Amino acid sequence: MTIIGSLAGDSPLKGVMSGIFGLIIGLIGMEANTAYARFTFGSIQLQAGIQLIPAMIGLFSISQIMVQAERLSSKSGLSKGQILDKSIVISGKFLPTIGEFVRALPNLIRSTILGILIGILPGAGGDIACWVSYNEAKRVSKHKEMFGKGSVEGIIASEAANNAVTGGAFIPLLTLGVPGSGTAAILMGGLLIQGLTPGNSLFTKNAHIIYPIMIGFIVANLLMGVFGILSAKYAARIAEIPMNILSPIIVVLAIVGSYAIRMNMFDVYVMMVFGFIGYFMRKSGFPTAPIVLALILGPMAEKGFFSSISMAKGNVWVYFFKRPISMVFLALTIVSLFAPILIKRVKKGEVNKPETVGSEVVFGEED
Repeated sequence: MTIIGSLAGDSPLKGVMSGIFGLIIGLIGMEANTAYARFTFGSIQLQAGIQLIPAMIGLFSISQIMVQAERLSSKSGLSKGQILDKSIVISGKFLPTIGEFVRALPNLIRSTILGILIGILPGAGGDIACWVSYNEAKRVSKHKEMFGKGSVEGIIASEAANNAVTGGAFIPLLTLGVPGSGTAAILMGGLLIQGLTPGNSLFTKNAHIIYPIMIGFIVANLLMGVFGILSAKYAARIAEIPMNILSPIIVVLAIVGSYAIRMNMFDVYVMMVFGFIGYFMRKSGFPTAPIVLALILGPMAEKGFFSSISMAKGNVWVYFFKRPISMVFLALTIVSLFAPILIKRVKKGEVNKPETVGSEVVFGEED
């Protein structure tokens, strides 16, 4: 959780603050060990806690629609009454040449590895993987000026990492029972409903189930490539749909999706509230991904904490601070929390470090 909070956003402090805010939201509902109602304010609906899917829809979809609506109302957006930008023309070849593929191969491999590693981190998701891979591709590129203007290198990096995250997220899910993303968390719920417990038994007692699933993922990826090639020409036409038409459709689907989970109108209200929260967070520069991470892992962390307290039998100091395994994990937690801040300061110091050229002193500038 400290790793994701630190990686998300330009400010590590804001990422950690978002994660703490998500943990506070995760406290809403009935406490698992004592069945005590926390922060429900007498509401029966809140006793079940904040549902993950409506919160995610609000934080990511509704908040983005509100940002787009704000842009549309500004001078830089579509003018009043304008429905379709006729200047949009989609052209060009679809598949790269052999030479282009060979030149893109190092970027592809690097971004795939980054995507797998970030996917293993609980709750990181494709957004973080895309940005990290995109920044790495820009850092090593010989054409940095093209990034942000439709650079093919940037597209390859972000999409390769985005696809690799999915496989990486299944590693902690199937082995440790820790979901690496929101989708993995939902799949974990499906496995538990079917009586399949992640861990060693999943690959021994239930090997006849899990290995066909893994083979199915391989086949699904191949089919995705085939259908992607066949449908790319038509899917690209979606880019011609202006936001003043697309936004209402997304809002309607978000409302229907939130309501359909439990057939409860309260989930729609939750989705709307989190939409406003996500909007103000985006405007303030706070990342929303750590909130979702905290909602997923917060209850699990709390359960583990109470289990540790119970096993300590009152001797908390020895159990937490004098056992080698505990000390290692505490040290890793501290390192993951403060390392990004230290790295950022070191890089900032290197950028502002004066360089002596002859008798003149030249100060470095950021890109």
